[in-house]
Amino acid sequence: MAISVTPIVVDLEVAGTNSSATITVTNPNVESLPVEVLVELIAIDETGTTVSTTDALDDFIILPPQTTIDPGGTQTFRIQYIGDPDIGQGQLYRFAVNQVPVDTPQEGAAQIQIVYSITGLLTLSPLEADTAVRVAGTALVQDEEGANRASVTLHNDGNQHAYLSRGALTVRQLDAAGETLWRESLGAQRIEREIGFGIIPPGQARTFILPYDLPGSEGTISAEFDEGRQR
Repeated sequence: MAISVTPIVVDLEVAGTNSSATITVTNPNVESLPVEVLVELIAIDETGTTVSTTDALDDFIILPPQTTIDPGGTQTFRIQYIGDPDIGQGQLYRFAVNQVPVDTPQEGAAQIQIVYSITGLLTLSPLEADTAVRVAGTALVQDEEGANRASVTLHNDGNQHAYLSRGALTVRQLDAAGETLWRESLGAQRIEREIGFGIIPPGQARTFILPYDLPGSEGTISAEFDEGRQR
């Protein structure tokens, strides 16, 4: 059984009480589990794909950096930001909880060792930070299987990471006369469950292709997004 990590998304600020957070790692296995926590700075593109990574351990203190979790036990790790407090706009990191390989030499026997790695996202915000999300574009597209889908592009004009899953999204398919052919209204919980967290970095756009069948390939897409309370 794989290890479990909660939470998998952490929001930090550069200073103050919100500059640190804890994650909890659970070992459901019947053997002890040596683990370590690493952090790296990442950049994502409009589709949410990671396009670059940079080691960021100098920006954080992780306590403990490495430990062994007893069978069926849990371990809490504290992540504290200690880097530059004057970052201007939010930064996005990825933390990884990695199982540390253990040497188990056995003479004359081939060995296969499975190790686990669970990753999560960490956002870092300036003290004076806000989000400003707007609909930047819509389209009617086909997915890889040829199904008709609504595509919505959101742009964050703020200096703090925004989340699709902390707002409400209404999407419509309209015919040539402007009449509604299809409509879907998504609240925060449903967005998180069916689409994901949907992190939108500051000064960037994210395009989301919604996983819902449209009644046809004609017409246009309109969208409204209420970003709600992002922090």
